Amino acid sequence: MISPFADTGAPPLLQPELVALRAQFRLQGDPLVRWVPRETKGGGFGNLDEHPYAWGIWAMADGQWRRITSARGLPREWTSLDRAEAWLRSLGFTAFSVSREEPEGK
Repeated sequence: MISPFADTGAPPLLQPELVALRAQFRLQGDPLVRWVPRETKGGGFGNLDEHPYAWGIWAMADGQWRRITSARGLPREWTSLDRAEAWLRSLGFTAFSVSREEPEGK
């Protein structure tokens, strides 16, 4: 199995694709929620200097870990693990793994 921490060059997984992939049994295992440097601004936590990290979600589809992005292709990010969990549960996921490893140099 390919590590979700290695860049495989796999395209991101668009959020609207999740329902179809689940229906086709092409998602394997549980999603992985990771603590990552933020790429987008949003909500009341838009100051990247004060809140440089957020939770991102990866799912394994067709044997490759792919980061879940919005329909517009922007990475989905949550500043609250509770909100990330609620989002996953709203999509029908009953379990997920969490990784909060500090990035190198921090």
